[in-house]
Amino acid sequence: MTFAMDESLSFADHFVEYGFAVVKGLVDHEFCDEALDEVRRILADDRPLYEWDEEKPGTRYDLQWYEDMGRIEQSGRNAVLEKLYEQPRLRAAWSELHGGDKWDGVRNYHLFLKCYNPQPKQLREGAHIDFHAPPVPVLYRGFSFQVALVDTEPGSGNYLAYPGTHKTNQKWIVEHPDLHINQNVQDVLGPDVEPYEFVAEVGDVLFVHYLTFHSGSACHSTNRLPRIGLHVECFRPNWLTSIDSADPALSPWERSLAHNGPYEASAAEAEYQAKERQRIMTLLDEQGIDVDEKWRHYSDWPVPPIL
Repeated sequence: MTFAMDESLSFADHFVEYGFAVVKGLVDHEFCDEALDEVRRILADDRPLYEWDEEKPGTRYDLQWYEDMGRIEQSGRNAVLEKLYEQPRLRAAWSELHGGDKWDGVRNYHLFLKCYNPQPKQLREGAHIDFHAPPVPVLYRGFSFQVALVDTEPGSGNYLAYPGTHKTNQKWIVEHPDLHINQNVQDVLGPDVEPYEFVAEVGDVLFVHYLTFHSGSACHSTNRLPRIGLHVECFRPNWLTSIDSADPALSPWERSLAHNGPYEASAAEAEYQAKERQRIMTLLDEQGIDVDEKWRHYSDWPVPPIL
């Protein structure tokens, strides 16, 4: 069994309540077709998609384009794929979640490619959030979204989102700041949360809260259709440092962080990410790469010392 979208809610209210939302056909097919051609060029593979498998071109998460030089050690740009940011309906949707035009303008995204593998696995396998060490931020800078460049079907290695877990995860993190949530998934997830499977058509967009547990099944669909999508960060310029759950002017994204009451963040929540940024900056400096000062800091707080 998988979770079904609550069609009575707007996409923004669905994001607030469940920690994810889907907008059908939000991105133009013209862009998706051009982007798929670019993916084929990068992978040097013109075969029909049903011939793509785990051996070639495989499951790939290593194709990344990060304008922010402090996010990964090898950053870059792609003129074709960056046209995604020119999509007016997409920009309107993420502005609605942010409560206005609060995007930081940074183009960070990567390719999600999952190709046919005849060995299925359990849907709940591998549930996680994308933070690799405690403390996990109780508040943050934004959300991510995934754009489907191709049609998929059930079992296409689709993105799986676990509804409502952004609420339980946030509460658990507040109560266990020194523990890593990804090592305690079953304690937080529980046995009864069924995932939503993002079975997509070209141009569909899945918006995901950063505290929502997610995973992906193996790609073993009937027609061997792969998942091919762009996974994109959509952050604000400034870290959210406090939330007042009684404030009626909260944006949908802020409301998604207010389920557990008011909260004041601390600089310690950015410690791991700030240290990782310092590590990358040191490597770039050692390589003689000129780095703009704006990439050297992770949050609004002073960079904590490396212990």
